[in-house]
Amino acid sequence: MRRTENRLRQQKREDRRAVSGGGGQPAWQKFRNPMSPLAVLDDGELALIDDVALRILEELGLEFQNRETFGILERHGAMVDRATGMVRFERGLIRELVAKAPESFTLHARNPERTLTMGGNWINFAPVGGPPNVSDLDRGRRKAAISTFIGRRSRCRIAAGTREASAAGAWRTRSKWSRWHAAAGARICWPSPACSASSM
Repeated sequence: MRRTENRLRQQKREDRRAVSGGGGQPAWQKFRNPMSPLAVLDDGELALIDDVALRILEELGLEFQNRETFGILERHGAMVDRATGMVRFERGLIRELVAKAPESFTLHARNPERTLTMGGNWINFAPVGGPPNVSDLDRGRRKAAISTFIGRRSRCRIAAGTREASAAGAWRTRSKWSRWHAAAGARICWPSPACSASSM
């Protein structure tokens, strides 16, 4: 039975290739945006967003569900309420930490020719890490399963000729998908503010 199904799938693929002409894979390349960023907001609007974001972090804070992060955050100047898991940050602390982030950084590849620069005006492509739905020409839109992504997702990225970066990650959620995310990422998020904040 399984051999018959595999033969049918192989025949469908060959039929599709015949219709499309096969199409060659384009050469791998890096992309850079030659244009300046669009100024969607003026300076006053950006300042307002910045102020409101900092007020939220100062007055309301973020909920962290991983208790291991409490000590780390306290040592770096955050105000931690261990009973509720809420953590507040003074705006000066946030500005100090954000100022340490580089404008760009290098993501080293095993093949040095594929090493990437993240940031600046470089454009990099990477797959998403856990969509709840998938769609293809064979079966249409449906709920995702681990088996959907094994092999197929990699083939799609490679076929596009722009496969550049891959990352496995899992985010704790309060939904029925939490186990799926953990399995799909094959790695549980290290207790860092970025990971824990996503559990809100």
